[in-house]
Formats: sequence, structure tokens, C-alpha cells
Amino acid sequence: MDAWAFTKWFNRGWYQYLRMRTPYSKDVPRWAHLWCRIRNHPHGVVYYNPSGLEPDMRCKDCGEDLG
Repeated sequence: MDAWAFTKWFNRGWYQYLRMRTPYSKDVPRWAHLWCRIRNHPHGVVYYNPSGLEPDMRCKDCGEDLG
């Protein structure tokens, strides 16, 4: 386990990040945003063009802008 994974649970900014609203929160349930943020957006970003070289920079699961 790296140092960040252990210390993030004792960091005030981590809990503020979990509670923060996003513009996409209307489309996805609140619990889905929370679960995806806790897991650090495991499925990555959406690639919207045919070649897949230019990322959309939104999470595949919750739609949060990761850019």
C-alpha cells in the first residue's frame, strides 16, 4: 500500500472531494458518484473519436470531468 492510499483517509480535502457536486450529478445517482470517487474512477475516461486518440476526459461510470 502506498503512502497516499493510507493517508487519504485522514485528509480533510479527501472528504471535501467526496461531497463535492459535479455538473453530471443529475444524470447519475449520488451514491454512484461517491462509490466511483472512492475507487478512484477505475474504468478511466471515455474515448469519443474513431481512433481513440483524443479523450473526452469524462469518467465512463459516473460522468465526472477528470480533465
